[in-house]
Amino acid sequence: MSFSNIIKSMDQDFFQEVLSSCPRKPRETLFARFGIARNRKKVSTLLPGKDPARAAKLKSALGAVDVEDEQGQQLAEEVLRLYLLKRRQILAHAMDHLEVDHEEGLTEEDVDFAAMSEPDRQALRDALAVDHDPKDVDLYIAYMVASS
Repeated sequence: MSFSNIIKSMDQDFFQEVLSSCPRKPRETLFARFGIARNRKKVSTLLPGKDPARAAKLKSALGAVDVEDEQGQQLAEEVLRLYLLKRRQILAHAMDHLEVDHEEGLTEEDVDFAAMSEPDRQALRDALAVDHDPKDVDLYIAYMVASS
């Protein structure tokens, strides 16, 4: 699954939550890259939660990025990565479960999630879902599979 497909499969409310984790400048760069103008009548539209129509357009644009569009895939990956970096406990618990050395979830070791068997991935998901939001866990696993 590509990064754009991960975004495409998200429900709109969850995408807005993910988008909210992006700092303003990178978020506005995304809107500009896809030609999505903001409503100039309201100052509050700078926040993604305050302009759901604009966020929906961005979700559609990112979700429609072709798998072969490297720059578009990198943008979709960055949105997901910024969100997941704010959920380092999930990363740390995953590395603990997989018995990989890490510092707060970050590791130099390559972990190939795509090569993991489905039962192993499900066991990881079940272990992580005990302490974390299942949507975050599913996103983390999908992101790691796409990264592998």
